[in-house]
Amino acid sequence: MKATAVVGLASQVQFVIKFPAANMATGVLAYTAKKYGERDEDAVKRASTQALYYSIIIGITFFLLALLLAFIVPVIMGFDNKLRVEFRNYFIIAYSSLLLFVVTSILGSLMRSVGYVKALMIVNGLVDILDIIFNYIFIFPSRVVKVFGKNIKLFGFGLGVNGAAIGTAISVAVGGIIILIMVKRKEKLGFEKSLPDPKMLGTFFKVGVPSALNGFITGLGRLIFTTYVTSLGTVELAAHSIAYTTEAFFYIPAVGMERAVAPLVGQTLGEKDDKKFNSIVKLSTILAMGSMLILGIILFINSGQITASFSNDKKIISMASGCLRIVAFSEPIFALSLVMQGIFEGAGRTKEPFVIGTLTMWISRVAICGIGVKIFGAGLDFVWYCMVLDNFLRAIFLTLRYIQIHKRS
Repeated sequence: MKATAVVGLASQVQFVIKFPAANMATGVLAYTAKKYGERDEDAVKRASTQALYYSIIIGITFFLLALLLAFIVPVIMGFDNKLRVEFRNYFIIAYSSLLLFVVTSILGSLMRSVGYVKALMIVNGLVDILDIIFNYIFIFPSRVVKVFGKNIKLFGFGLGVNGAAIGTAISVAVGGIIILIMVKRKEKLGFEKSLPDPKMLGTFFKVGVPSALNGFITGLGRLIFTTYVTSLGTVELAAHSIAYTTEAFFYIPAVGMERAVAPLVGQTLGEKDDKKFNSIVKLSTILAMGSMLILGIILFINSGQITASFSNDKKIISMASGCLRIVAFSEPIFALSLVMQGIFEGAGRTKEPFVIGTLTMWISRVAICGIGVKIFGAGLDFVWYCMVLDNFLRAIFLTLRYIQIHKRS
């Protein structure tokens, strides 16, 4: 149970490190996609080299932040000394490959902006597979298992929680190295022998910083939100972590649609094709909301069976499945908010999602949830209702802002 809590909390902290760092890629994506739509090949190639410099600056900055949080977070959460050490070790190991994670995020966005989506999908798939394999090897000790009636010895290091961190760090590092090689060899991209260009880097930062601040401030809100869950008890934290991980798997299609729509929006703006732009917005919205409606129904029906695969504790299973049933039917609305965010990012308008995301996060997940849990003694169900409220408010305000801008243009 403690291991689940440590990993679950570490996964929440990624919202103030990994997500903001990855969001900095928006500056590269918006700029490069637009230049690609304008058929400015020279600008695209220059952007490739500058994106590498940009990755190094951001990667080092966020790695230093991760080291700081490794010591601060377990104290804020009120962990005992043993749990603090376990969290610190796991966290430092897991984030040791953060620079290459940033390289993957930023150069991956560069590849998406010019249409190298399949190659990127293969790399991401490989990283996920390696993550599973390495986690299996490093977490569990060597043992004998039966396969089709035959005993097969599987090698393992038996490092437990730290093994999970090592496995993840290695898989992320492999992905970053592959992305570097691919960008260098791609005809539309490649690296030039040139110094950092302050003007282009400034353009990246101008769009990327609001997006990163959106990730950081909403992530900080999520971290405070998690302290409310932690205060409910270890069982509640474990149930919350399992439900959160499960839901993340189910909203992958919506995240994919957000990532797909952003470069397409940037390209069509470069092409100045309004008809194509409107078609992309409508189709992506329908596909994202439709797929998430189906997955939400599946999640609601099978919540108990799914959570049972994560834990043998009946109380944890009951709590986690209850959380999933609460969030299940809000999935289409969540998909809408992601698509809208992708549209704004592709257009290089990252201030709107930043302002709206900050307001909805801090009103629903921080203020309302905090009052409910700390003052009125609300439980885990109330926490998840606050999450749903955040998703609804964000989708509504982003959509209204999009309609307002679209009417003006």
